[in-house]
Amino acid sequence: DYARKQERNSEIGQLGETFALEYERWRLREYPELAKKIVHVSLDDDTLAYDIKSFETDGRPRYVEVKATEGPLATRFFISANEIACAEQHAGDYLILRVGN
Repeated sequence: DYARKQERNSEIGQLGETFALEYERWRLREYPELAKKIVHVSLDDDTLAYDIKSFETDGRPRYVEVKATEGPLATRFFISANEIACAEQHAGDYLILRVGN
Protein backbone atom coordinates (compact mmCIF):
# COMPACT_ATOMS: atom_id res chain seq x y z
CA ASP A 1 0.00 0.00 0.00
CA TYR A 2 1.64 3.19 -1.26
CA ALA A 3 -0.11 5.54 1.20
CA ARG A 4 0.99 3.44 4.19
CA LYS A 5 4.57 3.31 2.88
CA GLN A 6 4.63 7.11 2.50
CA GLU A 7 3.22 7.52 6.01
CA ARG A 8 5.89 5.19 7.43
CA ASN A 9 8.67 7.02 5.53
CA SER A 10 7.40 10.29 6.98
CA GLU A 11 7.46 8.81 10.49
CA ILE A 12 11.02 7.56 10.00
CA GLY A 13 12.08 10.95 8.62
CA GLN A 14 10.62 12.77 11.62
CA LEU A 15 12.34 10.39 14.04
CA GLY A 16 15.63 10.95 12.21
CA GLU A 17 15.23 14.71 12.35
CA THR A 18 14.45 14.58 16.07
CA PHE A 19 17.57 12.48 16.64
CA ALA A 20 19.66 14.90 14.55
CA LEU A 21 18.29 17.92 16.42
CA GLU A 22 19.24 16.36 19.76
CA TYR A 23 22.64 15.43 18.36
CA GLU A 24 23.28 19.03 17.28
CA ARG A 25 22.28 20.28 20.73
CA TRP A 26 24.60 17.72 22.33
CA ARG A 27 27.43 18.64 19.93
CA LEU A 28 27.14 22.29 20.99
CA ARG A 29 26.61 21.57 24.70
CA GLU A 30 29.73 23.57 25.59
CA TYR A 31 28.45 26.49 23.47
CA PRO A 32 25.01 27.15 24.96
CA GLU A 33 24.65 30.50 23.19
CA LEU A 34 24.88 28.66 19.85
CA ALA A 35 22.87 25.62 20.94
CA LYS A 36 19.86 27.76 21.83
CA LYS A 37 19.87 29.28 18.31
CA ILE A 38 19.50 25.89 16.52
CA VAL A 39 16.33 25.83 14.42
CA HIS A 40 14.41 22.80 13.13
CA VAL A 41 13.51 24.64 9.92
CA SER A 42 11.74 21.79 8.15
CA LEU A 43 8.87 22.01 10.64
CA ASP A 44 7.90 25.35 9.09
CA ASP A 45 9.31 25.08 5.56
CA ASP A 46 10.32 21.80 3.93
CA THR A 47 11.49 23.49 0.71
CA LEU A 48 14.78 24.85 2.08
CA ALA A 49 16.88 21.77 1.14
CA TYR A 50 18.01 21.27 4.73
CA ASP A 51 16.18 20.28 7.89
CA ILE A 52 18.15 21.93 10.68
CA LYS A 53 20.05 25.20 10.83
CA SER A 54 22.80 24.74 13.37
CA PHE A 55 26.24 26.23 13.94
CA GLU A 56 29.89 25.32 13.97
CA THR A 57 31.70 26.02 17.23
CA ASP A 58 33.20 29.16 15.66
CA GLY A 59 29.69 30.51 14.97
CA ARG A 60 29.54 29.75 11.23
CA PRO A 61 26.18 28.39 10.05
CA ARG A 62 25.79 24.64 9.60
CA TYR A 63 23.02 23.43 7.28
CA VAL A 64 22.02 19.88 8.18
CA GLU A 65 20.01 17.69 5.80
CA VAL A 66 18.86 14.53 7.58
CA LYS A 67 18.54 11.27 5.66
CA ALA A 68 16.89 8.58 7.77
CA THR A 69 15.98 5.02 6.84
CA GLU A 70 14.89 1.96 8.80
CA GLY A 71 17.61 -0.16 7.29
CA PRO A 72 21.37 -0.10 7.68
CA LEU A 73 23.40 2.99 6.82
CA ALA A 74 24.24 1.41 3.46
CA THR A 75 20.57 1.71 2.43
CA ARG A 76 20.15 4.03 -0.53
CA PHE A 77 18.41 7.36 -0.06
CA PHE A 78 17.07 10.08 -2.34
CA ILE A 79 18.73 13.46 -2.67
CA SER A 80 16.96 16.17 -4.65
CA ALA A 81 18.40 18.62 -7.15
CA ASN A 82 17.44 21.37 -4.69
CA GLU A 83 19.51 19.69 -1.95
CA ILE A 84 22.49 19.34 -4.28
CA ALA A 85 22.23 23.02 -5.27
CA CYS A 86 22.06 24.05 -1.60
CA ALA A 87 25.08 21.88 -0.79
CA GLU A 88 27.02 23.58 -3.59
CA GLN A 89 25.87 27.05 -2.49
CA HIS A 90 26.89 26.37 1.11
CA ALA A 91 29.99 24.29 0.38
CA GLY A 92 31.81 23.58 3.60
CA ASP A 93 28.77 24.50 5.71
CA TYR A 94 26.28 21.89 4.43
CA LEU A 95 26.18 18.29 5.53
CA ILE A 96 24.06 15.23 5.25
CA LEU A 97 23.54 13.57 8.59
CA ARG A 98 22.76 9.92 7.90
CA VAL A 99 20.54 8.11 10.41
CA GLY A 100 19.85 4.40 10.09
CA ASN A 101 18.81 1.44 12.17
